[in-house]
Amino acid sequence: MAEKFKAAIAEHGPDSVAFYLSGQLLTEDYCVSNTLMKGFIGSANIDTNSRLCMAFAVAGHLLRCRHLADRGSRTPRQHKR
Repeated sequence: MAEKFKAAIAEHGPDSVAFYLSGQLLTEDYCVSNTLMKGFIGSANIDTNSRLCMAFAVAGHLLRCRHLADRGSRTPRQHKR
């Protein structure tokens, strides 16, 4: 794996590689990975699956609760019974 990274970086530059990490990493693990990618390799191409996971959670929440509030408002609608 290291040789493939090295070859890609040599041929295409540091932005040709990326890290896609688990959102369950400890803070220290993420810090080491971030330092490796940004400090040693020289690329900012690092992300975790937390963003994707939360995107699905937010989309599901909006689909479920859309009828409870007007768009852009935090005030619940009054329901007719």
